[in-house]
Amino acid sequence: MHDHILNNTPRPEHPRPDFMRDTFYNLNGVWQFDFDDADAGLKERWYQPEYKLSRAITVPFCYQCKASGIGPTDEIHPIMWYRRSFTIPTQMRGRNILVKFAVIQFDLIFYAPNVRHFLPSLSVDQTISRNHSAGNPA
Repeated sequence: MHDHILNNTPRPEHPRPDFMRDTFYNLNGVWQFDFDDADAGLKERWYQPEYKLSRAITVPFCYQCKASGIGPTDEIHPIMWYRRSFTIPTQMRGRNILVKFAVIQFDLIFYAPNVRHFLPSLSVDQTISRNHSAGNPA
């Protein structure tokens, strides 16, 4: 794992050491975030890169806990939006990229440039093919 990732990332360890790879890249850290209690995000196209979510959250923590930067709270919000841009590290370029989401409560819509997938699951593996890059949704 890379030192620059360890120094600034909460929970930098690989969550499953038995699946550790030499090209592991941890996406924990500060993400853009918003609650969408009115279910307006899709209609208002919050997935567009120019739409700025109004909050920040520290992943991998849930919004209810203090470590997330939002909690502590007992509030329940049915729909949430997370956004994180990143550059695929040089050693990973030209390869299929597996993006792993864990502890998804109900459904996830995953956006990346030229990619949009609806993924109902509690644990989601999303592969970004060699023809796509990851970053702001398109």
